[in-house]
Amino acid sequence: GEPTAQEVHAAAEAGDAKARRVLSETAEHLGLAIGNLITLLCPEKVVIGGGVSLMGPLLWTPLREKTAKYAFKPFAGRWELVPSALGEAVVVSGAVLLGLRA
Repeated sequence: GEPTAQEVHAAAEAGDAKARRVLSETAEHLGLAIGNLITLLCPEKVVIGGGVSLMGPLLWTPLREKTAKYAFKPFAGRWELVPSALGEAVVVSGAVLLGLRA
């Protein structure tokens, strides 16, 4: 099957060029999306959960840089991009909450 976020991260940490490119492209696309979200809503904090939240500096450093690149410049320093404290468990928690609402 398809590699998991953890497997891509492990390969990137081991120096795999393709995995590093995947993380770079992920940071670029997510940074654009999150930057647009910040521009539209000006949140104080953006929380990322799931497997992506566990990737560490190989993803988080460029993700924060790309987000800052795309976010509305006057909002600089007014927002924070952080991993979810729940890590991957946020997916299950979200599913449970949706089920309870239904």
